[in-house]
Amino acid sequence: MHFALLNLKHFCIKNSLNKLSMNQLGKKDGLDWTKTRSMIRYIFRNTYIEIIICTKLEYTNEEKLIIFKQFHGSLLGGHAGLNT
Repeated sequence: MHFALLNLKHFCIKNSLNKLSMNQLGKKDGLDWTKTRSMIRYIFRNTYIEIIICTKLEYTNEEKLIIFKQFHGSLLGGHAGLNT
């Protein structure tokens, strides 16, 4: 987990990403969220990166559309379109 978070931090810095949204990492895998959260705070300290942790399990259709648009069009989760 530590190595993956370090790679994520370096990716964000390299691509000038200043906002990051993620689920509670490891929660479904039985990891201790308190420790994971501390690791995220430690790794991303002294950076300009704002991290939003999504804890809500159910979303309205409007919220799903907003999340879809944000991730679909971003450098981290989006794509550049179709090449013909």
